[in-house]
Amino acid sequence: MVCPNCGAPMAGGVDVCPACGMSAGPNTGAQEARTTAQSDGYAIGSLVLGVLALYPFLVVTGIPAVIMGHFSRIRISRSHGRLRGRGMALAGLLMGYISIALVAGIGVRNMMHTREAGNDSAAEANMRKLSTLIATYRLTYEVYPPSLAVMGPAAGGSPGADAANLLRAEELSDMASGKRGYVYTYQRTHDGYALRADPASFRSGVRHFYIDQTGSLRFEKKQPAGPNSDTL
Repeated sequence: MVCPNCGAPMAGGVDVCPACGMSAGPNTGAQEARTTAQSDGYAIGSLVLGVLALYPFLVVTGIPAVIMGHFSRIRISRSHGRLRGRGMALAGLLMGYISIALVAGIGVRNMMHTREAGNDSAAEANMRKLSTLIATYRLTYEVYPPSLAVMGPAAGGSPGADAANLLRAEELSDMASGKRGYVYTYQRTHDGYALRADPASFRSGVRHFYIDQTGSLRFEKKQPAGPNSDTL
């Protein structure tokens, strides 16, 4: 004979289970289990922490809410009806996971903003640097460079108009590919030059930049900059 409540073996003629203490009479095991079932403390704790996790503690209580919720559901499943609170544990679990997702989303957004701002500041500095180097090239060779490539390193020889040794090969590659968040485009004009820096992709930078032979650095926030854009 086995206990109808917990399944423990019982000797014949014994009415009370030695394992769980429930009566082994007809239908009394389930009835007593329902009568004496108690709310699991971990389920209550998970629910409370889950509510706090949504505001204002977020992940500080969200992670414990998830842990306690999982632990409570395991305890309830193994209690054979002596514990209840599966719904409270599930609610705590869900609210805990929601708070973790919110914190993760905020972290990703802040990281993207930080990267955008860093790329933007670097692009502004690069535009000013390139403007100075272009002016240096013109003073040296009495003409504006036909392209940024001619400002690259001289291959085993002295600098010249075709390889002025003003920029490193890696710098030229990064500016052309957008590896640092911005793509740089240069054009020599009849009276000078036009240099632009634009975000390489969505949210890789904040502003669009433009500079020419006047030395005035200009910018736009939502479209490519030009000679009539606002001056920095």
